[in-house]
Amino acid sequence: MAAESFFQWLTDRITEIGDRARSDAALILWCDPDLMWKDLLEPSAEAAGFELWIDGEMQELEIREKILTSPPVPRIIWLPRLKDQITYL
Repeated sequence: MAAESFFQWLTDRITEIGDRARSDAALILWCDPDLMWKDLLEPSAEAAGFELWIDGEMQELEIREKILTSPPVPRIIWLPRLKDQITYL
């Protein structure tokens, strides 16, 4: 069995999450307090058919409002914080 690339592995995991959600509005909140995943997510999200929001400057209430007013599509929201630091979102 050939070794799988990390890109393919990550893309497959994102696709699986979307498939499990069984929705055109699958949502992944990607917590990245060490700022290590942003560049890796961009090509994988695109390959998996997910929209990727990367905006480390937006406040959680702004993100929440943007989610509620945007068309429902599969998306990943990259957050530069720990899961435990999420409040209003």
